[in-house]
Amino acid sequence: MNNERGSITLPCIIIAAIMLALASSLLVFTTREYEHTRSYVRSRQLRLLALSTLEQAERFADGRQVLLEKIFLPDKDKVVLILNKTQSSDGLIKQAEVLAEGARHNGAMQGFRQLKFQLAPEQQMLAHDYAMIGRRITGLEHLNAEARYIQAQEVSLPQVSFMEALNSSVTANNIAIDGFSSAFYYINGTFTFPSGGKTLSGSTVFVTRGNMLINANTRFPGRVALISHKGMITINKNCRFDNALLMAQSGVYLKEGCSFTGCIIAPSIVIEGRGHFTPSAAVAEPFISAITLTNS
Repeated sequence: MNNERGSITLPCIIIAAIMLALASSLLVFTTREYEHTRSYVRSRQLRLLALSTLEQAERFADGRQVLLEKIFLPDKDKVVLILNKTQSSDGLIKQAEVLAEGARHNGAMQGFRQLKFQLAPEQQMLAHDYAMIGRRITGLEHLNAEARYIQAQEVSLPQVSFMEALNSSVTANNIAIDGFSSAFYYINGTFTFPSGGKTLSGSTVFVTRGNMLINANTRFPGRVALISHKGMITINKNCRFDNALLMAQSGVYLKEGCSFTGCIIAPSIVIEGRGHFTPSAAVAEPFISAITLTNS
């Protein structure tokens, strides 16, 4: 009789041990899932906090400021919200960066950046009415009847060196595939846009330190600002710009067959062959970048 009881008890102990092990594993799994969920929720909270702050950035003064430093329940997590606003020396390019960080959750950090670019007030007024603003404009005989231009005494460019910190690694192939996606770029060198008559979609402020070359039959259907900081912009035959601002320190050179709506601003503008040029008031409005993640 005792042997029978012993034989029954042993399987029960084994089953109980297995159930205990399963329960322990389930508890560990559940705890991990809970922590993961809590971290995810906190990350979403920080994201919403950062984005809503970025939307209201215009209300705050320039400089770095801690806007929030509080304990969040239920886990007593210390959350810090930091806004950093900077601008170029001429005030034409502005940048707002927001960082929201939770101390207790590893990786619960959300950082975002947004930039704004606009022309100087006097250039805004001229860009409403003129397709070209330059000190020396060559090839006026090739302009269409409705094209308007003004030969200004001085032509200044915005302080785009402010954007050097972006130091973009984008390639011509990237742009051909993905377009511009409302991003701002600074290329610390020269840049050649894709060949083969590509349509480069999206809006952008695209700055190069050196020369910029646009291949023949390229089309820019979006609202774009193309700026050469130290070099010149060369536009080959039959390119089309539907809403563009072009600026170059060393001048802009356009070959025949180009269709251009917008404004070209440079000390020297050379037009080679017939083209079609039309001013657009829209190009004088501010350019605002998409919100991008930062590496902070």
